[in-house]
Amino acid sequence: MTWYGSGNHQRGFNNGKYCETCIGCGIPTWQELDSRRKHSTHKVLTKTETHSYWEIIRRIGNASFILIAATLLRLPFDQARAQTLTTLYNFTGGSSGGKTPLGALARLGATLCGTTGYGGSAGTGTVFEVTTGGSFSLDDSLTSSTGDYPVAGLIISGSTFYGVTTGGGANNFGTVFKVQDDGSSFTVLHSFTATDGYGPVGSLVLLGTNLYGTAYHEGPYSGNYGTVFVVDTDGVVFNVLHGFQSTDGCNPATGMVLSGTTLYGTTYAGGAHNDGTIFSINTDGSGFTGLHSFAGTSDGQWPESELVGSGTNL
Repeated sequence: MTWYGSGNHQRGFNNGKYCETCIGCGIPTWQELDSRRKHSTHKVLTKTETHSYWEIIRRIGNASFILIAATLLRLPFDQARAQTLTTLYNFTGGSSGGKTPLGALARLGATLCGTTGYGGSAGTGTVFEVTTGGSFSLDDSLTSSTGDYPVAGLIISGSTFYGVTTGGGANNFGTVFKVQDDGSSFTVLHSFTATDGYGPVGSLVLLGTNLYGTAYHEGPYSGNYGTVFVVDTDGVVFNVLHGFQSTDGCNPATGMVLSGTTLYGTTYAGGAHNDGTIFSINTDGSGFTGLHSFAGTSDGQWPESELVGSGTNL
């Protein structure tokens, strides 16, 4: 089995082993969402520390492992530590290459699809594809009108990619977009406003003809707390399913996971101790439930990665 991921900075591998690695810089300084986010959890991994491939690739896909330059990587899943690493593509920046890939990759057959936060014709991000053999193509250059500076990866349905941007659009608060796998028919499905959210940084979830996601900032309540939203795949109907109010969590910094008709997610802050929460909400917007408020002690604080479901556990 082979895992695929991306990295966006300088540092990481030394003769096939991990060395100096920062695990707290998933959001670059241009999209600083909270003063506490900047380099909040630096750690140096020694060559004797063991990390599973799942942890490695999830962190790479979320750009938390800072690797040699900006690269697309392929890791074999046959041992507890990488023995072979293949660089599929080195991002070149500029108008044709893109740079700073931040979101997890999506796979369509032998093709890997993703976004970069910078680069492209406007310097504000791209949508790209690369085959598992290393053939790269730039599908679209993002601009202020289409939405710009994407942090999240893409999701795929058929031959259509869906994604979000943290800025740009009609109100410069970010967008939800779709584009065909050949780069054609780029469509802005929704431009965020101050009342429905601002700056989505997590990947979308697709159920039927509806896309579900979170916005980090703004919302219907004063306080800049963020939202849970739904938009249909044609961009006709958009609704805020939940506006956060701090006591129930605030500033969701990742996407959600779906089980049946229930969405599960986290907020970076807010809750009983202002250290973040885990929540659930039905896809029709009903039944919002706070499952846990982090206390900043033995249970951790400030969750930034997507949940993974297994049976009745998250």
